[in-house]
Amino acid sequence: MPDALTETGRPIMGDRERDLPRVSCVVISWNRVASVAACVWSLLASDYPEDRVDVLVADNASTDGTVDQLRAAFRSEPRVRIASTGGNFLTSGAVNFGLSSAAGEFVFVLADDNRVDRECLRRLVRGARAWNAGIAAPKMYYGVGSDRRVFSYGAKASRYGLPARNPGAGQIDRGQFERDWFPGAVHNALLIRRDVVATIGGFDVGNFPMHNEEADFCERARQRGFRIVTIGTAVLWHNVDPNGEVIRVGTRDFSLDSPVRAYLNARNRTMYVRIHGTFMHQVIYFAAVFPIMTAAYVVLLLLTRSYHRSLSAYAHGLWDGINDSILPGPAVIDGSLPVCHTRWTWLYAGRGRFLG
Repeated sequence: MPDALTETGRPIMGDRERDLPRVSCVVISWNRVASVAACVWSLLASDYPEDRVDVLVADNASTDGTVDQLRAAFRSEPRVRIASTGGNFLTSGAVNFGLSSAAGEFVFVLADDNRVDRECLRRLVRGARAWNAGIAAPKMYYGVGSDRRVFSYGAKASRYGLPARNPGAGQIDRGQFERDWFPGAVHNALLIRRDVVATIGGFDVGNFPMHNEEADFCERARQRGFRIVTIGTAVLWHNVDPNGEVIRVGTRDFSLDSPVRAYLNARNRTMYVRIHGTFMHQVIYFAAVFPIMTAAYVVLLLLTRSYHRSLSAYAHGLWDGINDSILPGPAVIDGSLPVCHTRWTWLYAGRGRFLG
């Protein structure tokens, strides 16, 4: 796969399967110009009919020159558009920006740190059609190393506020993950049928600007009767080192590498239970899970000085998760989806109690 801004070879395209529908690919980008370029080249190199696939890079106001460099790199590719969202509207805002611009029967939304296998798109579309699924996702391998180690094979989101269950994560794929299955939630790369968006709207920029946004979208789709499937033969590589997943205690579950992530992780975990959990889910969460997570926060605060700002942000997130009002879900207005919400003006601007 190309991993820089220069093309290493013309994509090999095919048009044998004339019944395949148009697919619009939306790549979410922020300050990773080389990574997003590799992602786009991998999409262009797909064996999907080239007259039925287009790519939009939805850039969240990168400050590293991403937009200008990508426009120069792909100036001879009519299927590629590079567009700025107009601000850093986080994941949900950028996804909605792309969904509003997409023309395909299917929209493939993925983060910029992914590369797709040559057959991924075709297998995803055929799998989605075969299962009559509203959302389909590929199997994801770690992008560092070549041992077919599974990063994600779909997930079961928890309405008790527990970490999502991700069967197969970290295991070597020796063929046991080839079958399709219905996980309930998928993340990082989603093939979405157009009528799903028409029915439930886009991603929820008001309640879930980032973190749990994909789980919320999938749950809303599931509640409206749409199937969610992982296609075991469709493969994507996620640019994460499996050895890097073993991080110092606390940093993964609490997202302590970033105050913003720590805040949204804590807040949105609680919001997800409040919005999608039954009365019993909420009782168990607030009686058991929430106190345990809070106690863990206190222990980390006492033991970990280097993450003081992130731990403070995590505490603010727990508080806001309980107290924030639940906003109405997203809706399509004049053919467009909302990309931002006034609730998060401070976050878009990089200001706040724990951001400095």
